[in-house]
Amino acid sequence: MKTLLVQLFLISTFISCSGEVEQKSAVEIYIQQVKESKYIADTLPEFSPNDIPVILNSANDFTVISKFPVNPLSSYGPTKFTVGECLLWTVENIRLHYGNYSGSNYFPSFVPELHIKNDVNSNSLNNSQLIEVYNLYFNWWYDNKGKDFSSFREKSPLSNSSYSWK
Repeated sequence: MKTLLVQLFLISTFISCSGEVEQKSAVEIYIQQVKESKYIADTLPEFSPNDIPVILNSANDFTVISKFPVNPLSSYGPTKFTVGECLLWTVENIRLHYGNYSGSNYFPSFVPELHIKNDVNSNSLNNSQLIEVYNLYFNWWYDNKGKDFSSFREKSPLSNSSYSWK
């Protein structure tokens, strides 16, 4: 009987040690869902500025995905969705709406697609242009990281560029 108890103890210890699973944060789950074209909500998540660095870590991936929510007010459909554009659009949503997420503030623009300013008929940006936009967002965040978010959120990372959201 004593041997059986020791074996049960060892088995339960082994199971409990190997059963430790790292819990993913909501933003990590969101990024995984975006990458797998499995984010199916009608709106963007209500993330905080603290989530921006985690999002930026994956936003330089411009793999094409099959679905992502768009603003229901848009009559324009994007030509393609990329992981990076969808994640940068999420950062843009945080920049514009953090602290004031409401029924009318669920999206930062019509669709998660970048284009050349003043040329709504332009095709999707190529990878080098998307990397340039990624760098604008990355620098905007890390150049201002120590400041109060409310002090730099009003300046768009795209303001001095030739790019904008559709």
